[in-house]
Amino acid sequence: MGAVTGLDRAQRLQVVAHDLWQAATDRRPTTPPSAVLGEDLDAAYQVQDLLTLRSIWAGASVRGHKVTSLDGPPCFGVLFNAMQHVGHDPLPCGQLVNPRIQAGIGFVVREDLTGREVDEALVTDAVSAVVPVLEVVDSRVDVEAPGQVDLVADNAGAARFVVGEPAAVPAPSHPFEAQLIRDGKVVADGGGGLRPWAAFAWLTRSLRERGLPLNAGELVLVGGLTRAFPVGEADWAVQVRDIGSVATTSRTGSTPWRAGHPNIRSCA
Repeated sequence: MGAVTGLDRAQRLQVVAHDLWQAATDRRPTTPPSAVLGEDLDAAYQVQDLLTLRSIWAGASVRGHKVTSLDGPPCFGVLFNAMQHVGHDPLPCGQLVNPRIQAGIGFVVREDLTGREVDEALVTDAVSAVVPVLEVVDSRVDVEAPGQVDLVADNAGAARFVVGEPAAVPAPSHPFEAQLIRDGKVVADGGGGLRPWAAFAWLTRSLRERGLPLNAGELVLVGGLTRAFPVGEADWAVQVRDIGSVATTSRTGSTPWRAGHPNIRSCA
């Protein structure tokens, strides 16, 4: 990260955003944003906004949002259509810095919620379907344990995801228990103690406070039902109790990505 001494706040935001963008381009980790932003969480979200705008200018379109937490309060990131992997080709992660895979759950938004806050007790009414998700998270930050500011500025680690078939919306009390499977063997299970519905409600509040949209048909991904593993070369699947399953394959070598990025290699 370039020298920031003497720069005002707006310039510092631009420096951090540029550095994260360049880190993704070069496939190398960079200085933690917190080294420049301190503990300014609002600044981290402004960096995320700058990167979102840059992605849209480059041709990306918003698919939804993800919610995650890192041993602390939740935070959110933006999902782009290009992040969603479809078809039977190996999962492409060759342009990522440190890809890891975990089980998640996705909520399909029923109606436009822009400017609205959904109470947790009524959150199931705002969702039209639930989908099992295999999520690949990435970190462009050169630190073993990124802090909250680092995670937010880095778009909450959003990188790639694969969704299964939609299922009916369960009751709010339903435990989203998941198993992560590698090469036919369960390597992690969890989710029973998490509260994905609370995460969805929190997201609606957070987006309303920041004046950001949440539109009908968008996907809200709640990750971290299991711990994350290096993607490597394997057959991966997730099974979410009473919801369904989804599977994908990661292979080394070169393969086209159906979302339109022919230079992205499969997971190494």
